[in-house]
Amino acid sequence: QPLHGLELQRFRAMAPHAWVTDRMLARLAESGDLDSLERRAEDKRRRLAGRPARAADLSELELLQLMDWYFDDQLGEQIPDDLERYAEALGGLEVDAFHDLVLAEYRYRHAEP
Repeated sequence: QPLHGLELQRFRAMAPHAWVTDRMLARLAESGDLDSLERRAEDKRRRLAGRPARAADLSELELLQLMDWYFDDQLGEQIPDDLERYAEALGGLEVDAFHDLVLAEYRYRHAEP
């Protein structure tokens, strides 16, 4: 079960970043998922090349729809009340960078093969 909220913050404070990264990569490799994730990342880079994801170019309504797609449709959760705190908990992201990442993922999932 994934960690959330304060549990996640405590875990991050206690676990060195490099160690966590190494452990995650080792587990992905052991499970056989690392190869497929690497292929997906390369495909995403290829398909989105030259198409920077700039959520700042979206209207407020489009940004709300994007966040609804991500949280409700993809994660099955409500949009957090404090997106800045949510983005920060993901590894120190600014909320604008988080929006850009979600927009890139949306574009990738809706891109022509």
